[in-house]
Amino acid sequence: MKENKIAVIGLSGESIFMKMDHFNQEGETVIASTYHVEYGGKGFNQAVAAKRFGANVSFLTLCGDDEIAEKVEKTLKDENINSIVIKRKASRSASACIMIDKNGRNRVVCYPGVSSMMTKEDVRLFENEIKTSKYLLLQLEMSDESLEEAVRLAKKYDTLVVLNPAPAKELPIGLLKDVYLLTPNEQEANVIFKDKKLDELEFENVIITLGEKGSVVKEKNELSVITAKKVTAINTTGAGDTYNGVLVAALLEGNNLLESAKLAGIASTISVTKEFVIDSIPYRKDIK
Repeated sequence: MKENKIAVIGLSGESIFMKMDHFNQEGETVIASTYHVEYGGKGFNQAVAAKRFGANVSFLTLCGDDEIAEKVEKTLKDENINSIVIKRKASRSASACIMIDKNGRNRVVCYPGVSSMMTKEDVRLFENEIKTSKYLLLQLEMSDESLEEAVRLAKKYDTLVVLNPAPAKELPIGLLKDVYLLTPNEQEANVIFKDKKLDELEFENVIITLGEKGSVVKEKNELSVITAKKVTAINTTGAGDTYNGVLVAALLEGNNLLESAKLAGIASTISVTKEFVIDSIPYRKDIK
């Protein structure tokens, strides 16, 4: 029986933030003015964003058997997210270093750790959550076999799949046809759709996020442009994750795709005006 909830599968790990005046050129050492550590990842951030909007969220993630996994578990518990944290023995959790310049732009270096090691069997531990959820939110920070198994189970149980295809890579058309909604940014859309225009795509539901320019929504045969409010960006890291989490949470409440995209756009705009990622993800009251 379906419950009014969202299942999310994705990466969790450690994020180290360093702020600096400018990014270093070849051979240049730049001194950071800020050092901050938090726990996150695309799936992790999206689960938090959906939960803070008010959704009932279940989350599956894979970590190493290390201190990072313990911190991940604690953060998820503090956020009241129902989670399964698999700890792979003799392995390290994912870790990322995010460098942020004075204009709020970022550069990210990621060590994937165990994230590419998720198996079909790991996903099957989450089968009942997929079965009982209305939506399954996925990204590409997971192995191909775990992604395919998650989509297969969602299809089996008529759970709607929302796929945020990040980091960008080519995907089999058979898998994409079982996805209810695709949410790439401009770069990811170029990788997936090649030279096709949005109105030429065979996919019914697509949202292409355009950063400070807003987004374009394709719902069946209708195209809509949503403009973003102009703000001064402090940090753009995690804005896409915030967008996707709030988008699916809004859909869960019965909003149509366009209304949900507008709410998600507001949420991501708020997020870029605040420091770091977890601290920048807004709550429902801020968005409304």
